Amino acid sequence: MGEKQFNRITDLSDSEFLSFLYAERDRENNLRQFQGWNIWALVGAIVAVCCASYYIIKDNWSSICYKQFLYCSSSIVAFILCYMPVLSLLSRNRGVDYKKLKTIKDVSPNLYLLIGLLVSTFFAILIPVVDKTKQWNIVSICWIASFLLFLIGKIVCWKNRDKIVHSYIEDRVFVNLVWDRWYFLSVGFFLLLIWIKSFKFLSLKEMGFAEFELTVCIASIMVLVYTLLKVFRSESVVSKIDVLIDGFVYKGDSKEYTYRKLRINRMGSTVLESCAKEVEEIGRDVEIYKKKRQALEKIEKAFESSNIRIDELDGYVLQIEDVSSFLNKCLVKTSILGHKLMQIESLVPELKEDEDFIRIVSMLNDVNVCMKSLIDLSKSSSNKITKCVKKFHCERYGGLCEIECEYRYEKMTLWNKIIRWSKLKCRKKKVTDISKGLSYETK
Repeated sequence: MGEKQFNRITDLSDSEFLSFLYAERDRENNLRQFQGWNIWALVGAIVAVCCASYYIIKDNWSSICYKQFLYCSSSIVAFILCYMPVLSLLSRNRGVDYKKLKTIKDVSPNLYLLIGLLVSTFFAILIPVVDKTKQWNIVSICWIASFLLFLIGKIVCWKNRDKIVHSYIEDRVFVNLVWDRWYFLSVGFFLLLIWIKSFKFLSLKEMGFAEFELTVCIASIMVLVYTLLKVFRSESVVSKIDVLIDGFVYKGDSKEYTYRKLRINRMGSTVLESCAKEVEEIGRDVEIYKKKRQALEKIEKAFESSNIRIDELDGYVLQIEDVSSFLNKCLVKTSILGHKLMQIESLVPELKEDEDFIRIVSMLNDVNVCMKSLIDLSKSSSNKITKCVKKFHCERYGGLCEIECEYRYEKMTLWNKIIRWSKLKCRKKKVTDISKGLSYETK
C-alpha cells in the first residue's frame, strides 16, 4: 500500500509506461558508459597488451630472468589485487532503499573472487617451480594462503547464495558483517605481505628493463580483464530491462508485474517477495493439511466406535506414516521461514512494523498451531493402533489374530521364526509399527 501511495508509475497508459521502460534502459546504459568503458575498446586494449608482451619475450628471450620477473609481477599484482575493490568508488552513486532486501548472490564480489583465485593459483604454482633455491618461501606460502581464502570465499558465496542481506551494501561474502570484514582484512593482510616481501627477492643486478616491461604488461592485462568482466556484468542490467520490455510488449505481462521486476532488480525485494517461495509452499501444505487431518479423524472415529477390523490396521499405519512424513517436511519449511524472518528482523528492525511482515508472522504462528494439533492427533492414533496390535498380537506364530487361543503367549519356535522372516522378506509392502519400530503382518 505504501509503495502504491508514493509511486504512480503503474497508473501510466501503456504507451507512457513503455516510454518509461525505454527511458530506464537508456539511463542504465548511460550510467554504464559514463566512465568511457567500451567492450570493444577493452578487447582491443587487451589484444594490444598481449601483442606487446609477445614481442618483449621474443626480443629478449635469452636475457630475461624469469625468477626476477616472477617476483616483480608478484609484488605489483598483489598490490593491484589488494586495492582492486577500491575501483568500485569510481562508479556513480545510486539511490538506495534501506527497507529493501537482497540475497548474497545479488551482492557478492564474484568477479573479484574469480580473478583472485586465478591469479593466486598462477603464482602459487609458478613460484615453487621457477625458484628452485627457495621454493617454499614466505611469498609462495602467502600466495597459497590467498588461494585458500579466495576459494573459501567462492564456496561461502555459493553456499549462502540465497541468504538475505542488506540491499545497500555491495561486495558481501558472509551474511554476518563482522565475519565479512574479518575475511577481507585477512585477504588484504596476505596480499600486502606478498607485496612487501616480494621486493626482498628482487636483485637490481639481475633485474632488467625487459622484466619490468613484461611485469607492467601482465598487471595491465589483469586490470583490463577485470574491467571487461565488470562491463559485461553491468551490460546484463540493461539486458534484464530488454527482457522486461519484450515481456510487456509481446507476452502481455502486466504493468504491475513488469514494474515490480524492474524495482526488484534495481532496489531489492520487500519482505513478502523475499519470503514468497516459502510462503507459497506453506500455503499449498495448508490445503494438504486439511485432507491429512480428515484422514486421522476417520481413524479416531473408527477406534471410538470400536469398529476396527484387523485387516484395516495396515492401511491405518500407512496413513499415519504418510502424515508423519508430511509433518516432517512442513516443519522443515516453517523452520526455514522462521529463520528467514528472524534474519530480516535482525537486519532491518523497522520491518517488524511492516504489514507484510506481520501477516507472514501471523500465518506462521497459525500454521505451527495447526501442525502441533496434527502431531497430537497423529500420536493419539498411533498409540491406539499400538494398543490394538498388542491386544491381538500372537507371540507363537507372529502377526495378528482375533481368536484368543491357548498358544498366543507361547514363545515362538525357531521354525516359525524362519518362516516369518521369509514372509517378511518376500512381502512387497512392509508395514512398520510407528511407535516401536516392530514389523508385523496381518494373520
